[in-house]
Amino acid sequence: MFFSFILQNVVAESEKKSETSTLSVETYWEVPALIIPVVKGDQVYAYVRILVQVMTKDTTSIYAYKVYYPLIQDRFFRDIYGALCDQWLPGKEPNQNTIEKRLQRVLDNLVGPDKLAVYIVNFYFYKPEKKN
Repeated sequence: MFFSFILQNVVAESEKKSETSTLSVETYWEVPALIIPVVKGDQVYAYVRILVQVMTKDTTSIYAYKVYYPLIQDRFFRDIYGALCDQWLPGKEPNQNTIEKRLQRVLDNLVGPDKLAVYIVNFYFYKPEKKN
């Protein structure tokens, strides 16, 4: 009986430590890399690879927004794909700041304004060589 009481107390203390450490530390989420084809006409003109981080604007945990992760990733892909395929002019590289503003607008419409912030960590535009 004595050992059982000590074991329960140790388990309860370790659970408290793990709860406080996981909830207070994570303030950002790195969206899996978005690899987006730029389609012009009937062929792929180029590819864009974007690494994005979504952060809370205050020090609250990002965990509360975990249910939105798949939806955020999907909406980011759709918005950038649509913008690059419909509005972007070949011959110019896409503007990273404009894309970041678009993603922020998408995020604000999804979870509400002034809750999360978008940062583009890496932006890579690749145009394959044409074969003759």
